[in-house]
Amino acid sequence: MAVLTYQLHANTSMIEMNYNVIEVFQKVNDEWKVIHSTWDLITPFSPDVKRLKGNTTV
Repeated sequence: MAVLTYQLHANTSMIEMNYNVIEVFQKVNDEWKVIHSTWDLITPFSPDVKRLKGNTTV
């Protein structure tokens, strides 16, 4: 089994897309097959996200 992770950035005259991608491969009869694939849009960091302050532990 193998796991591939990458970021896909495509900016063309028709579309702009940015994805985090995870694909899981498994070897079957000497061939690698994709057994799982996840594509998530990359979203910019929001400054409104609440962060813990000081020595607070969760």
